[in-house]
Amino acid sequence: MNKREAKEIISNQLDAYRKRPYSELVEMIDTDPITYKVNGPSGTSYQIEIAASWDDKPNGNIRVIGAIADHGLKAFAPMFFDESIKRTMCNSEKKCIYPAPTNGKNTRLT
Repeated sequence: MNKREAKEIISNQLDAYRKRPYSELVEMIDTDPITYKVNGPSGTSYQIEIAASWDDKPNGNIRVIGAIADHGLKAFAPMFFDESIKRTMCNSEKKCIYPAPTNGKNTRLT
């Protein structure tokens, strides 16, 4: 897996969730992860999985977690990224506005 390409793809995918209304993110909590495929610029097909959970307590911040893997051996050890989406950063229309991600974690589970 091209780690640079994978990181760029999953960062873009998580960015789309940061722009969603808080109410939509709440609906994702305690549901099955959203799974889909994305083709990278290199032509590699990546499996994306997005899930959400309460970051600390209900009705507070939401943590959105994204995993990405190609269909090779790395499918058994995908790259994980997460973002804490703060309720306090939502405007009156409940749209959440964020700067570029700077605190995302890159953790690989084995």
